[in-house]
Amino acid sequence: MMVSPPADDRPAPGPGAALCTRLFSRQPVFDARLRTWGYAVTFGPDLAPGPDAGVDCTLDSLPDPMPDIAAGVIALADALFGQGCKVLVNFGERSILDEAPYALPAERTVIEVPGCDALPASAAMALQGLRADGFSVALALDEAARAQAAIRATADIVLLDLDGTDPGQARALVEALPRAGALLLARGLDDAARLALARILGADLFQGSLFRSAEAVRARRPTSHEASRFRLLAAIEQPEPDFEALARTLQNDAALSFRLLSYLNSPAFGFTGRISSLQQAMLMLGWKLLKNWLRVAVLTDLAPDRKARQILLLSAQRGKFFELAASGQAPARDDPDEVFLLGLFSLLEPLLGMPMAEVAPHLPLAPGLLDALAGRADNRHALWLRLAAAYEGADWAGVEALAGRLEVAPLVLGVAHYKAMAWAEAVFSGP
Repeated sequence: MMVSPPADDRPAPGPGAALCTRLFSRQPVFDARLRTWGYAVTFGPDLAPGPDAGVDCTLDSLPDPMPDIAAGVIALADALFGQGCKVLVNFGERSILDEAPYALPAERTVIEVPGCDALPASAAMALQGLRADGFSVALALDEAARAQAAIRATADIVLLDLDGTDPGQARALVEALPRAGALLLARGLDDAARLALARILGADLFQGSLFRSAEAVRARRPTSHEASRFRLLAAIEQPEPDFEALARTLQNDAALSFRLLSYLNSPAFGFTGRISSLQQAMLMLGWKLLKNWLRVAVLTDLAPDRKARQILLLSAQRGKFFELAASGQAPARDDPDEVFLLGLFSLLEPLLGMPMAEVAPHLPLAPGLLDALAGRADNRHALWLRLAAAYEGADWAGVEALAGRLEVAPLVLGVAHYKAMAWAEAVFSGP
């Protein structure tokens, strides 16, 4: 897996930047081999402040989320569709009748239709037209069972939420509604038991937080390769790093050296002369950007399997999200660089399949961060980890509560999350 040099922190250009003000979360959807098939997007409140509000706003003081978020999806199109994956988006009856989905790329848009059992015949005709033009349609399995036949016939994907669903009830739902070639997407897969049930039920697609859970960890110690990577991390995190020693270390690592020099000499950077040495690379890229690139590159080397891409992507996104959000605190309470590392290392257990207790001694982190990562303390660092889980799970009430405790305005969080997602995608955009 290749890692591009990190992008800078300037706001993303284009219409997507406007959606920094709307809370949204995306959750990966996997195929049967647990490769990323696409993303399901969930939108929360619009945090756009009034003329006198500045960024000092709370979710309670803002309007309820729009019942139809078509405009929001359109504004985020560049960010959400940039990697070529399918994206599942809720479109209500009004948007379907107004043909709002046509603003999005048909071949990659899955129109998720909530409340399909109450849609009129006019909506069925509109959905049939959208399908004819290349869009896919997703219907909730329990709702589709009650919907009119014309609506059921539009389903390319049927959705089954296994969170809180009795296995017998789930089986009855699947057996009662012939899918006529539609794919079955199982949601709410937060543990191995639900994943196993989804496979038994014949699911084709899988969605849930299981991919980042620590269920599969086993008692083992770091390999020699992993230990060498942890030593490199320790060298990177020195308060005053020895650049000559670091250059020597990198020169002894042919893979990292080649990747760094290859990317710096790519057309994306536009350097007039060829960069041929690591010392020159350090000078041209700057220590902050080089350090962040090395952090992520070392992490990818710890888990080179492409199946781990989503964990790596989310790790990088969490780190940048924490960094940008902490930079927006007023007054400053948390060190942005410190919480970047907290987010970056927050998924090491599922990434390495190894208990945090075995990993922690090798990490260049302060005791408070290690305690939070290992679940031994309910400190401020633990609040950041809970914020990430709430955001990724679209728990907007939890996000609001944690934003208050961390003293970060929700609007700041919205901006930080959008930019962090764009940054992480840029980092992992290499082949």
